Amino acid sequence: AFTSYSSYGFCIGSSMVTSPIYNQSGNLSMRDTRMRGIHAGIKGYIGKHLDYRLIFQYRKSWGTVFVPNIDIKRNTALLVEANYKPLKTDGLNIKAQIAFDRGSIVGNNTGFLIGVAYKGRLMF
Repeated sequence: AFTSYSSYGFCIGSSMVTSPIYNQSGNLSMRDTRMRGIHAGIKGYIGKHLDYRLIFQYRKSWGTVFVPNIDIKRNTALLVEANYKPLKTDGLNIKAQIAFDRGSIVGNNTGFLIGVAYKGRLMF
């Protein structure tokens, strides 16, 4: 069971608040709720068939009202995404993403994603 502000261990409403599922102690409470941060994104197009998206997030945390952190925790996250739709194959979409997470709130993490999707009929 989790608190009423979470669903399956993930925080509802904000990606800034650390979700209870990341608590290594097994505690179901929200940590790092006293914070200050910035979340910014940009999306654009390079030509007719290639678009991109950049998302940046930085936050500082002082813990909670009842359990303050001794040291201020910081976290920086960055997502870079490219989406390609080939001209000759209508309905085909190729996506690539890389994401970085650095800091003392959830640790240092790196993730990659490559996806291929096709929307339409397959005729054999």
